[in-house]
Amino acid sequence: MATSWPQSLRKYVFQVYLLLWSSLNVTAQCPSGCSECVPGSTAVCESVCPNKLSLPTDITTYVQTGNSTCDSFGRQWALRTENFINYTKLENISITYSNVAAIHPTQPPFRHLTNFRALSLAHNIFRGFSKTLLLGLTKLEELDLSYNLIGALLNQSMVTLTSLHTLNLDHNRLSQLNKESFQGLVSLKTLILSNNPLISLDPDLFQPLTNIENIYLHNVNIQTIPSGLLTHLTALRNLDLSNNSLSAISDDSFDGTSLDDLDLSSNQLTSVPTAAMKRCNKQPTQLSLAHNQISSLSNSDIKDLTIATLDLSHNQINQIPRDLFQNVKIIDINLSGNPIDKIEDNTLNGLQMSSLDLSNTRLVSLPRTTETWLSTTSTKVNLNNTNWQCDCDTLWLAELLTTHTNIVSPTCGVSTKYSGQLLSTAANQIRTDCITTTTQSTTTISHCPANCTQCDPGGTAVCSTICVSETNLPKDITTYIQTGSGTCNGVGKSWILRTENFINYTKLENISLTNANVANYHPRDHPFEHLGNILKSLSLAHNRILTNGRNLENLTKLEELDLSYNNISGMLNNSLSNLSLLKTLNFEHNQIKHLYKETFTGLDSLQTLVLSHNPLESIDRDTFKPLTKIETVKLEDVQMNDIDPNWFAQHKTLRNIDLSHNFLKSIDERNFLMTFLEDLDLSYNNLTSVPTAAIKRCTKQPTRLSLAHNQIPNISNADIVDFTVETLDLSDNQINQIPKDLFQNVRIESVNLSGNPIDKIEDGTFDGLQLLNLDLSNTRLVSLPRSTEKSLSTTSTRINLNNTNWQCDCDTLWLAELLATQLNIVSPTCGVNTMYSGQLLSTAAGQLRLGCRPTSPPNTPTITTQTTSSAPSTTSKTSPPKANCACDTKTASTKASESTTVTTTTTTAGDVTTTTFTVTTSTQRAITTTVITTTAPASAHTPTTSVSTSTTSTLDLSQKNCHP
Repeated sequence: MATSWPQSLRKYVFQVYLLLWSSLNVTAQCPSGCSECVPGSTAVCESVCPNKLSLPTDITTYVQTGNSTCDSFGRQWALRTENFINYTKLENISITYSNVAAIHPTQPPFRHLTNFRALSLAHNIFRGFSKTLLLGLTKLEELDLSYNLIGALLNQSMVTLTSLHTLNLDHNRLSQLNKESFQGLVSLKTLILSNNPLISLDPDLFQPLTNIENIYLHNVNIQTIPSGLLTHLTALRNLDLSNNSLSAISDDSFDGTSLDDLDLSSNQLTSVPTAAMKRCNKQPTQLSLAHNQISSLSNSDIKDLTIATLDLSHNQINQIPRDLFQNVKIIDINLSGNPIDKIEDNTLNGLQMSSLDLSNTRLVSLPRTTETWLSTTSTKVNLNNTNWQCDCDTLWLAELLTTHTNIVSPTCGVSTKYSGQLLSTAANQIRTDCITTTTQSTTTISHCPANCTQCDPGGTAVCSTICVSETNLPKDITTYIQTGSGTCNGVGKSWILRTENFINYTKLENISLTNANVANYHPRDHPFEHLGNILKSLSLAHNRILTNGRNLENLTKLEELDLSYNNISGMLNNSLSNLSLLKTLNFEHNQIKHLYKETFTGLDSLQTLVLSHNPLESIDRDTFKPLTKIETVKLEDVQMNDIDPNWFAQHKTLRNIDLSHNFLKSIDERNFLMTFLEDLDLSYNNLTSVPTAAIKRCTKQPTRLSLAHNQIPNISNADIVDFTVETLDLSDNQINQIPKDLFQNVRIESVNLSGNPIDKIEDGTFDGLQLLNLDLSNTRLVSLPRSTEKSLSTTSTRINLNNTNWQCDCDTLWLAELLATQLNIVSPTCGVNTMYSGQLLSTAAGQLRLGCRPTSPPNTPTITTQTTSSAPSTTSKTSPPKANCACDTKTASTKASESTTVTTTTTTAGDVTTTTFTVTTSTQRAITTTVITTTAPASAHTPTTSVSTSTTSTLDLSQKNCHP
């Protein structure tokens, strides 16, 4: 039976709790704009400056990720002494994506921080670098200045940083460095210079770095490794030289080194640098030569290498010599992605490696002589190719694969009846077919010449490592594809295009000579002159061509020209002027620095121009004027700082512009005047606002506008209300707030705000939402206001709330239940600080529903009342409701008189004080005894309280009309 507490008892117990809880400490709240502020530890704030906050003065770490307006610099501000003057215990400071432009010239900001250890100023807009920044930082160990606009390092600007371990200058504009740049960095272990336009390195650049262990020079445009650059670096363990323009490695390049990891991938190497490896003090444990232009591999190249892992994937190796693996000490070799089409007998016999990767090659079978080795080896062999020959000749391998899990099965090719099946799973079918079917061939097929895999009269020839003039192919082929390195004209490993190469083939319409080691055109020859009225497509991509001369000027019918991934540094004016039918021109990944107004003269039909990944220094204002039919221009990663309004304005045919991965800070409203764009990509720049005016002045606004990965700190309804773009990508900016009216009257269909530091959605934000898609994933949202429930339950907008730290409790139960029925909303994941950690909020709805009950008032302990009587008992939280008895007896309707007695007992044992309150209440209905016990250890902030109540009823509940 549930009984009520008498009024006097309830009043007394309430007074007791007030007394007990009034002495508890209340945790101080963080200032507005800060999500964490722990005394003696960390403060995390956004869009504010530390000197304007009331933070604990003993914080040791300060993290700021918002756009600041600390001083008169407005959106771009300078660090000053005053910013951190109140916080003398700071050891770590991170100010990223904060629009910091400079260090005040006379007010060093960190000189008073005697224990300063780590500083990150990444993703800002520093243009210069001076001694002022680092003045007095003798204990600094980590310095991150990546993703800025730094163009130079002053000599000896870091001379005082004698304790520095890590220096990150990734993604800046450094073009020249010398040994004075790093003078004084005697403790430096890790140096990151990747993604800078360095072009060349001084031989003594790293001389001051006597303890350096890791150097990262990824994508810095270097063409050679200077002799002596690394000789004295005896502590060097990891060296990344990937994605550069290295064509050869000299024998002394790594003298004196003891490397663990050497990455030479994505260069233009044509051979394994065996001699250089052998001259290392200790050969690297891992050597990556992936994505180069190595065309052959011999036993002598690798037998003396003591490296553990050799990655030769995605080169131009098309043959494995029979003795390649004899006496080889390498443990793992990766040959995937090479045009290998055959394994000789006994090539694999005796192989002692741990793994051999032959996936994604042109292999379609293995010789039967490898069966013995494959059936006994423990080597992990990857044969994952998708065009395997699956027939009676490979049945032996299919059956072997069913029992040998160390061999990754290939997939049957489209020309077989088992197309798409793994060879291992097709074993039974193949066995049955081979027993019941006898295949007889009576047709004589003329085979292609050696090293050609296809040669169809009147069609296509596909060959490798030979020159067409030396091959007996059908004279009427219309397409020639060569993918191997040629040795034509006695030039050796690189060859020159001449007229004689294709003189016998007058029907050619398409020629592809990619990865063929073509070095240039013959200076007096026009190699395709006889094809001038027929050749439509020419690809010379992934070669070593240095210039674009006039050798192609006779190709008046040419429609596609691909010269990407070469070393072309300049283009002669008017050199393409005769190509009036050309529709596609690709020059990406070259070394072009200047474009002039005559560069594209005569290209009246050009529709697609690709110039991405060139170190462009200048573009004349009228460069694109001759391109009257241009539809697509790609200028990704060309180190562009601004856009001339004459480049694209009034190009009425222009539909797609890619300006991503540059250094654009703003967009002039005239840049796209009177254009009819469909796709405009401005992602990965330094923009700080939405270019509303420029978009509105387009005759037709883009269908898709990408502003992802910029530094935009806020967005308003006025920024986008006049947009007619269909898709707006604002992901991974610095937007931390969504205004309530942001989506009002907006005609955009899809908005992507993922990856922004948004931590709150205002009431009414989703009212009337008409978008098709809204992406709020990977933000800092942990909940939504209850007021959005009506909008969310009726909207058809697909909303992505896929965040991983969501608040999952009774306050979000309404959303959990809504997600179970609204399939257009992607559920977030419960955070690690909840009991449902890792679960989707939608799947936790049932558990939340069971766990949510009415709770006690804030700061009031939960009272558990246990009631015992001669009638059935109940257990409830807080004060139980009065019994509802409808009896026909007079006793039940008579108001009980009350009498209350309170006894207090206090005992102390050591540092523990126990206080007991005994409250006895007598009425006509019941005698109730309540015992409240409070235990308070001296070291505890919060006392422990327990309450037990015993009630004995005096009512006669056996009457049939009395219902408790």
